[in-house]
Amino acid sequence: MTDGALSLMTSVFQRYLADGCEPPLTWRGGNTGLWRTADGKFLCTTDLERAYWERFCRAVHREDLTPLGHDPQQRDKLDEELGALFLQRTRDEWFDLLRTAGCQAAPAYDLDEALSDPHARARGSIVDVEDPRAGRVTQVGPLIKLSETPGAIRWTARPPGADSREVLAEFGLNESQIEAALSETAAQADAPGAPAGKR
Repeated sequence: MTDGALSLMTSVFQRYLADGCEPPLTWRGGNTGLWRTADGKFLCTTDLERAYWERFCRAVHREDLTPLGHDPQQRDKLDEELGALFLQRTRDEWFDLLRTAGCQAAPAYDLDEALSDPHARARGSIVDVEDPRAGRVTQVGPLIKLSETPGAIRWTARPPGADSREVLAEFGLNESQIEAALSETAAQADAPGAPAGKR
């Protein structure tokens, strides 16, 4: 699940790494299972099954909330009670407590935390790749893990035209034909009114 979520965030990560722009974390209330904690961070809980809900209530010493967990009429009251409860500890304090108790919970990371998460790094889901121009570049790694043919990021994206000579040679063009083709392409790119993507 974590790998899948990371793959959906590839474009968000790249914008963040390029210009530092991080989208705000939205919060619509407790019925989403996302709770604001004492340090202004967020924790996600998914204790929907009855056995897990009962375990959660015991772990937070609020057995009085057990009957409210699956009563739609009590949803607003439950959101209010849990919202106040989670403001009593920091996100990491809550996560340690709930993880130890065997509850379903996870910290909601900001992008820096997601990119440096030890679990994602250990799985190769977030990797650093050396680029000859930009230096070390952080990327989302291969998310399909194959034991016999494991994937790997061998290089970052090549700049436009970096492989033109090699590709044209593979098509059988000689050196003079390659020079002519590259000169024509450069002239078209510099022409007035050329599409922005070709310049």
